[in-house]
Amino acid sequence: MKRRIVLPLSGLALFLVFSGTALVASASEVNKGVREFREAYASWNADAFAQAAGTVSKAAASDGASAEVYHWLGVIQFHQMLQKRSESGSSASTPAVVKFREAAIETLTRALQKDAKDAEAHAMLGTMMGMKVDGMLSGLRFGPSISRHQDQALAHGTDNPRVQYLLGAAKYHTAKDKDGFESALKSLQTAERLFETENKEPAGEENARWGYDACLVFLGRTEEALGNREKAAGYFRKALSVRPNDDGAKEGLKRTASST
Repeated sequence: MKRRIVLPLSGLALFLVFSGTALVASASEVNKGVREFREAYASWNADAFAQAAGTVSKAAASDGASAEVYHWLGVIQFHQMLQKRSESGSSASTPAVVKFREAAIETLTRALQKDAKDAEAHAMLGTMMGMKVDGMLSGLRFGPSISRHQDQALAHGTDNPRVQYLLGAAKYHTAKDKDGFESALKSLQTAERLFETENKEPAGEENARWGYDACLVFLGRTEEALGNREKAAGYFRKALSVRPNDDGAKEGLKRTASST
C-alpha cells in the first residue's frame, strides 16, 4: 500500500511564515515606491522617478505579484515617459520616450491580466496607444485598441478623475474643429470637478493622487484653442498654484497672459 506524503505541521508553518513575509515585504516596497513617486511627481525629476520605479520593480519581481504592484509600477513608468516627453526637443518618437512607453504598456497589460476592471490602467493604455498613431495606417492598426481601452476605462471608472482627464486629453489631441475641442472641454471639466471632490478627502500616506495639475493645463490649452484666452490664462495660473514647476502651465501662461 502506497503511503501518502503529508507536509509536516512544522513545514507547513514555515511555508506560511515565508509566504506571509514575502507578501509583507512586497507591500512595504510598494508603499515606499508610492511615497517616492509622490515626491518625484512634485519635483518632476527623472532620477526621482527612476528611484520610485526601482523600488516597486523589486515587488514586481517577486512570485505572485499583485495587480496593485503592476498598477503602481505602470503609473510610475507612464510618468517617466511623460517627464521625458516634457523635456526640450523631445517628441513621441524620442527613443527614451518610446522605451518608457513600451515598458508601461507591458506593465499595465499585466495589471489588467490580474484585474480587468482597473480603469486607470485602461485609460493610460488608451493614451499610450494613441501616441503610436502617426498616420492613417497606424490609426487603423491601433484605433480599435484605443477605443476598447477608453470604453473599458469609462465602464469601470466614469467617476474617476484620472480617467476623465486622460479621455479629455486624448480628445484635445485629436480635435480638428470647434466641436472636437468642446467635447474635450466637457470631459476635462468633468475631471476638474471630480479632482476637486477627491481633494477634499484625505489621501492617506501610501496613496498618490496624480493628474490634477495636468488636467488644468489641458483645460487651459483647450480654452486657448477655442479662443478663450482669459479663461485659458486662469487655468494655467491655477495649474501653477497646484504644481509651481509645471513647464506646460508656464508656457501656456506666457502665450495667454498678455491678453488678460
